[in-house]
Amino acid sequence: ARNQPVKSISTGERVVLRSIKGRQDIRIKCPDKSKSLVVMNQETYLKKAHSILDDETKYEKVEKPLGSLEKETHTLYKELGLDEKLSNRLFTAINFGDARFPEFYDLPKSHKPGIPLHPVISAFQTPTAGISIILERILNQLLPYVPANLKNTYEALDHLRTC
Repeated sequence: ARNQPVKSISTGERVVLRSIKGRQDIRIKCPDKSKSLVVMNQETYLKKAHSILDDETKYEKVEKPLGSLEKETHTLYKELGLDEKLSNRLFTAINFGDARFPEFYDLPKSHKPGIPLHPVISAFQTPTAGISIILERILNQLLPYVPANLKNTYEALDHLRTC
């Protein structure tokens, strides 16, 4: 038949997945770089995820209510003069009225030993998402002036400062 999905798993595998789908002690995730599935013990998964989020060198726990973060971001935009430098339409667009907190999710790296988790932070509709879009457009215009082989972000920033 036309337009039938290609079956990537066997009938037996499908039966097993259906049988464990609702279990609270199992986590089923799509991995980082393949079209397979990773079936992981929930306790193991939570330990790995918490070890990522507990790293205070990379993540900071935010105790503020979302409304105050929106207000602080809006105040910062005004202090930077963005309300005068950007069109009214663009300034309004970068200030989401229905902002939300960033969301953490992860992708298991099934191609690596121990299946570590690749952390991802979704910043969609967060208080700073709009300004991130503008910064991306500005920085993309500067990319031709950055050498292709950079050691790290600091080297890229140093190079941009000297342009």
